[in-house]
Amino acid sequence: MYHWAYVGSQGRDNQRTVYSGARSAAYAFINTNFGERVTFDAGW
Repeated sequence: MYHWAYVGSQGRDNQRTVYSGARSAAYAFINTNFGERVTFDAGW
């Protein structure tokens, strides 16, 4: 149910949580120790 997408670290904030409207879509951007960004989008 959870979709994990690994994206290279871009010039953005260290940690940011964006909630998109429509349905419950939560996008959490976490800066890992490796400098990569993990994007998990949980769409219900």
